[in-house]
Amino acid sequence: MPVDLAHPDGPHTLVAELPAVDVLVNNAGFGDFGRFATAPESRLDDMIELNIGALTRLARAFQPGPLMAVY
Repeated sequence: MPVDLAHPDGPHTLVAELPAVDVLVNNAGFGDFGRFATAPESRLDDMIELNIGALTRLARAFQPGPLMAVY
């Protein structure tokens, strides 16, 4: 099922369409190479959304942690 996990609604869409899941391999992500100061801000935002936002949303849906899980 193709879902854009870089979009904030992507993980929610995926979770809504999946049946019960026993194991989640939460490894979506990408990196970039270059000078941080001159990198396009939109590229950095996309990377943060996918590498942190999607990871956190999927972990919460399938394996929520106690109390301070996001921290």
